[in-house]
Amino acid sequence: MIQVLVADNQELASAGIQYLLNGETTFQIVSTVNRWEKVSAEVQRYSPDVLVLDYLFLPGFTIAKLSSLQKQYPSLKFFVLTTDTNHARILKIIKMGVFVFLTKDCSRNEIIRAFQAVADGQKFFCNSVLDLLTYPDTQTSPVHPMAASLTKRERQIIQLIAQEYSSENIAKQLSLSPHTINAHRKRILKKLNVTSPVGLIIQSLHLDIIHYQDDQILLTKRET
Repeated sequence: MIQVLVADNQELASAGIQYLLNGETTFQIVSTVNRWEKVSAEVQRYSPDVLVLDYLFLPGFTIAKLSSLQKQYPSLKFFVLTTDTNHARILKIIKMGVFVFLTKDCSRNEIIRAFQAVADGQKFFCNSVLDLLTYPDTQTSPVHPMAASLTKRERQIIQLIAQEYSSENIAKQLSLSPHTINAHRKRILKKLNVTSPVGLIIQSLHLDIIHYQDDQILLTKRET
């Protein structure tokens, strides 16, 4: 029995992985966590064979911490299932020796094949990632048109919204009126094609406008 630890801050994603593996007698999910700080303790507790993670939605994650865990548990296989579209970061993660790298738009069959590959001791990368590995020098990480349409002020406001600031607190932080902040918020929602603060945060993470680092939400430097 191959034991699996799932690390993802999105409950729906974790539930989806559990659903996919319910019919697979080879795998058993021993635990799920929603923050990086819990990963090491659960690895020590259960000694899983596979760690399934979406580092993009895992508060506290850093590449340095992943490297440290990898050195501490060399037999642990890292199975990345993510919404990340940043080519440079994807390459950096892959070069660390992850066993599987998939994007969340992969089909159910492709995800199952990835788990079967792990069971057979083989690495597995989805087609889009294979293209990136095959042509590393020709791939770039262009700014998505939605992200490119944002002004510097709008990106600042997105970061503060993600930090759970109210419009009034954002107004004080930026020395603007609440009315101006609400106007900015409406424009941001329209530009990113979302309708709620939760959707805004998820979209901003997906477009690499903001990112988690050491339990903080920061603006991605490329976007500033």
